Amino acid sequence: MIRSLATRLAAAAAGALLSAAPTPGWAQPAPDPKQDLSGFWPTALEVTQLPRYCWGSFNPQFRGAGMEAFNLPPRQVCGERMNHFCPALLSMLRAKKGTPQSGYWLGVADGHMRYTLSALRDVPNCPLAPEIERYAAQLKSMRGAAR
Repeated sequence: MIRSLATRLAAAAAGALLSAAPTPGWAQPAPDPKQDLSGFWPTALEVTQLPRYCWGSFNPQFRGAGMEAFNLPPRQVCGERMNHFCPALLSMLRAKKGTPQSGYWLGVADGHMRYTLSALRDVPNCPLAPEIERYAAQLKSMRGAAR
């Protein structure tokens, strides 16, 4: 029951995102690889499972004026390397699926998360720091369980 409710909610959120996007290519790879720094083009459903501030990392439709809630804080606030945080979260999401590729995705998540954490040393007042630390602890636990 709970799983079907979660599935229905995710599908409804994905549908809302798809209908809100001005162009129909939301779940397709970005035409320019530089638009998706992760290089693995998440589906609309995957993006809806990420924090809202990650949506702009994977879809140019959620960038620009008025879209601040869909993007990470500016580089002046959280540093130059924060762009690796959302790919880390996407990789963690994929690792949780329990597929044969889960170990691979844990490794990808770990690399992105380590890079993100190293950036926090330069910007200790980043408002996302506590959340990043929580996700880093969750990733550490996932890696420990996978061994």
